[in-house]
Amino acid sequence: MNDQTETKKKLPSYVLFQVEQKEGQEKPDWTQVGATWDNNDGKGFNLRFELNGETINLVARKFIPRSE
Repeated sequence: MNDQTETKKKLPSYVLFQVEQKEGQEKPDWTQVGATWDNNDGKGFNLRFELNGETINLVARKFIPRSE
């Protein structure tokens, strides 16, 4: 089973919002645009969001410095 199949089955860890403060509004508009899920190994996140009508999938991994 790959990460994308897993992502479809698990509930997200976080949701992503676009926050816009329009002139004359007391409070900003919050529009949900995506979500994140923990990687299976716990060392990062899978992110899925909409950008200009296109679904974008990204993977964020914990930074581990390489020794030289």
